[in-house]
Amino acid sequence: MWNKTILDGHNRYNILRKHSFIEYEIKEMEFSSRQEALIWICNHQLGRRNLTPERRKYLIGKRYETEKQVTQTNLRLTA
Repeated sequence: MWNKTILDGHNRYNILRKHSFIEYEIKEMEFSSRQEALIWICNHQLGRRNLTPERRKYLIGKRYETEKQVTQTNLRLTA
């Protein structure tokens, strides 16, 4: 979870909320920006074994575009 947003485990979280007798822990993540959180999500999802080739390409492209945005933002801040 980052900024009260679930980054991974949406289905698990919904199941656990329906079954209140199951104990669970939510891990709070620290990121400096939304883009860094998005890069983490892409990397985490790319580690899954059951990705389709199309989904894998999408995630790689999304990560690339987000990393490019971060780089451009950092260059503007240092200029």
